[in-house]
Amino acid sequence: MKLLAVFNTCGISGRENVSSYVTSVRNILNQDFDDFRVLISSCKNNKRTQQALISEFGDSVSYNFINEPLPINVTFNHSCQKAAETFGEIDAYLYIDSGIDFGSNKNVLKSLYDLHKSGPYAITAARTDTDSGTFLWFNEGEGLGDESAQDNLFKDGHLILPVGKAINAHCQIFDKDLYHAFEGRLWVDVFASECSESVLTFCAAAVNKRFVVNKDIIVKHAVALDGASSGFKPHEQPLPPWQHLFKSRRPMLEIINDPEALESGFGYEECQKILMHDETKYEKGLCKNPDRLRSFILKNMFASKNLFDYKKIFHKYVK
Repeated sequence: MKLLAVFNTCGISGRENVSSYVTSVRNILNQDFDDFRVLISSCKNNKRTQQALISEFGDSVSYNFINEPLPINVTFNHSCQKAAETFGEIDAYLYIDSGIDFGSNKNVLKSLYDLHKSGPYAITAARTDTDSGTFLWFNEGEGLGDESAQDNLFKDGHLILPVGKAINAHCQIFDKDLYHAFEGRLWVDVFASECSESVLTFCAAAVNKRFVVNKDIIVKHAVALDGASSGFKPHEQPLPPWQHLFKSRRPMLEIINDPEALESGFGYEECQKILMHDETKYEKGLCKNPDRLRSFILKNMFASKNLFDYKKIFHKYVK
């Protein structure tokens, strides 16, 4: 299969945005693209919502109904694992947040996938009309939430993110190389809520690839449609959000103070200057020792099986 399009929903907040889900999934199914499958990854949506989705789409999509509160990184990884078990080798996995709607543009999947395959890209993202993070990461615009200066980043074409930079994760392809490099997981999973985007260029570098943003695809995004970080509110924790972890071997302060972090080429939350990576570990945007970086990320940014076992997640998967 070329592409698994994973539409991610969450009912932890008590919101059940069924009509919005239906519209968005319908617009994914209407894409002019061959050899893809849509999977609805649902975390704690109620039975009525689950049944409404099945009634609407039947076997035209797959479903993974996860019935315990987990961070979005974990539920996305788990759904991708279940799909890979069912369909075999999948070339690329598209994460789609529940607030994303492709509207009438039937070329989103093709444009993203074609760009993804055109270069050494581990992650390929669409632009969003809201909450892109371009002010936070690039100081473009007048403040958080202002998208007016976003175009400045795309004057020269598609944006290859410099190592250590990020955009907010709403609609982006993860390559199968990441799936294999990180033992069946695509998105770092020790984060309870915020900051996981900040390490994605390092994950790409760990497989000797880059992170690119497609200049031509801008998708509509409803901010926090299902509630931001539902069940894992970062600002209700005693630690600052960048230290708010889910199932980590050790606290973030210990991870970033490990000398191997800098030696491997790792950086973390550089928009806050928490850990700035060592630029001498890179050449032309690629890590000089990707295996060493991969090893550090696998050990510190992904939960070990003795702390969290994906096979024990309470769920119902419908092919």
